[in-house]
Amino acid sequence: MSDPGGALAEVARQRGAAAAKVRLPWWYVALFAVVWAALLGGTTAARDHERLGIPEFPYTFVAGMTLAVLLVVFRRRSGLHLLWRSTPYPALKRQQVRTAGVMVGGALVELALYLLGDRWIAASWAALVFAVLHGVLVTAQLRRVNREIRADIREGRSGSA
Repeated sequence: MSDPGGALAEVARQRGAAAAKVRLPWWYVALFAVVWAALLGGTTAARDHERLGIPEFPYTFVAGMTLAVLLVVFRRRSGLHLLWRSTPYPALKRQQVRTAGVMVGGALVELALYLLGDRWIAASWAALVFAVLHGVLVTAQLRRVNREIRADIREGRSGSA
């Protein structure tokens, strides 16, 4: 005769093991912050590189290509590449507004600083500093979503909560 308590404990153990596999490595988180900062600050850096004393480089292009690779890695590490066969994690819906707010809000601030940079050199510096800060904020949100996905897996939540 099977032990129901033991079976439930085994399910919990398997969920915990699956959730542990979804954790993002430290290098991914650090690289994501750098790439996001380069993506947002790249247009200012390209336009004002002489005034700012930084090297000329296609920051936005390289950051965009690297970001595409990182997003594919995130989808695979988080199991999101399987969504066409299953229902999305409830964490994605719970974090949707916050994620959009962080990304769009920061991009709008960066755009405003970029537009001001034509008339005011301090705005160009502010755009670069803000790009770095925004990279940290977006990465923190990415880690929050990843943590919530792990919690969904650990708790066995599915569907669109």
